[in-house]
Amino acid sequence: MTKLRPEAVRLFSESLGPEDKVLITGASGWFGKTAIALTKTTGVTYLATGSRPRVIEIDGNKEKVESHDLDLISAFQPTVVIDAAFLTRDKLSLIGAERYVKINRTLLELSIEIAGLDSVRKYVGFSSGAAVHLAGQTSFNVSENPYAALKRDYEERVLRIGKTLKASISIPRVFSVTGAYVTKPNLFAFSNIILQAMSGEIEIQAKNRVFRRYAPVEDVIAVATSQKNQNAPIVFDTGGELLEIGELAKMASVAGGTGAEIFRTTNPKMPDDNYFSNGKDWTRVSAEQNLPQLGARQQVEMLAAFMTK
Repeated sequence: MTKLRPEAVRLFSESLGPEDKVLITGASGWFGKTAIALTKTTGVTYLATGSRPRVIEIDGNKEKVESHDLDLISAFQPTVVIDAAFLTRDKLSLIGAERYVKINRTLLELSIEIAGLDSVRKYVGFSSGAAVHLAGQTSFNVSENPYAALKRDYEERVLRIGKTLKASISIPRVFSVTGAYVTKPNLFAFSNIILQAMSGEIEIQAKNRVFRRYAPVEDVIAVATSQKNQNAPIVFDTGGELLEIGELAKMASVAGGTGAEIFRTTNPKMPDDNYFSNGKDWTRVSAEQNLPQLGARQQVEMLAAFMTK
């Protein structure tokens, strides 16, 4: 059984034709797994690639992931690309800055090559809110803020070459998202709080107010893929209902079915953590594709329901 929002499945399916061939990179990650689940609902041919060959499980089924190799990808002749190949921020402390930057720059060059393949009619890549929002960092310099600097570089490179490519290009600038295929639920506040709620207690570590806007990953992928052919690449910020993390905890306490007690120590002198877009882009692109936005409470209830199964 798929764990996707039906409205996103509909929109994504309408964006593909029976002759399309979908390439999904970064297939073992959160966005990659979500893209595989979406693509499987359509019945079209797809190729999943990653840093190395492996077999992963999605919805109880084994999925083969091939090596992220340009010759293999070229031979597949993809018409639609969902490119989620990028080392996430948490890898930085594990492998060190030098290796982190080197690997992601190699992936960036490969992304540019893939987007330029003659067979590709639609390319979807992912930037980050960190590319335009310092989020507590002091600069966008690669030596001080590698993740943000590399996402900026990726976005600028794709925008620069996009006007010369055959493919129609969509780049969601992702701030905060939700979804049942999250691969590291403890790492993200939304899923972590739901997991805590299921245990009966929620402890909010942040002592300041934390504000976010959340959208389902499948909605982001579906909206990006459904963008019609355009003369230039399109970049849009993700959005959603604005809420403070304490409100999220209350919603999770109810949705988790435990009536979890919430523990939090606040310091009113600390500045708010405001990592979110103004929401206007997301409202516009969702409306253009007739995709009703999913409220925060509904997203909590959906994820809580899947986590308890």
